Amino acid sequence: TLAHFHLVWPPARGFDEDKIVAYPCGGFDSPSSTRTPFPLTNAPIQLNMEHTAVKGKVLLATGNSPTGDDFTTVLRQQFQENGPDNFCIGGVNVPSSVKAGDNGTILVLTNGDPSGGLYQVSSTNEPCQCADVTFTDAPLSTSDYTDHCKNSTGVTATLFSGAQADASPNGTTTSGGKTSSAASSAASTAAAAKPSSGAGRVGAWAVGVLGAAGM
Repeated sequence: TLAHFHLVWPPARGFDEDKIVAYPCGGFDSPSSTRTPFPLTNAPIQLNMEHTAVKGKVLLATGNSPTGDDFTTVLRQQFQENGPDNFCIGGVNVPSSVKAGDNGTILVLTNGDPSGGLYQVSSTNEPCQCADVTFTDAPLSTSDYTDHCKNSTGVTATLFSGAQADASPNGTTTSGGKTSSAASSAASTAAAAKPSSGAGRVGAWAVGVLGAAGM
């Protein structure tokens, strides 16, 4: 059983459960005709998790139509997420080399186990989804951020450290990637957050509140 998830915001190119393991974009190889404006700093990535425990990672490729080899920038190093339903990766910053008006594609990868990561899929068969964006220096309003950054009750998330931080969710170590200063500055300590539907704990980088501690 694969650890299926949905990339809610920014909106994914599409979702096909039969192709979700097709790297890099779950079987959707053509960029979306509509790109989502995505803030250069303090942006959220909203996921809906269909299993109770996954490992994940967020990559970025710049340009209009990137291929699999172009996803070399790490926006969020490998993390462990626990809990189903709403999960927000908050406070995402892109590298300073990316400017307002640039196009890019955000790739979210997860591993393949619904009960904590014991079953691993191959490096080219991780559940993956992409979102096409145009970067902007305009921040989201407080209400828009809140709408796109929700955590369900009981959701927790922790960043890995050391070699595991650089690994792919399937357990292999990635090479050649350019870790953004944002990703490398994150700590693995979890911080309290107010989720959308009750109390819970998520990593400091996943807090669903505008301006809260994050990368």
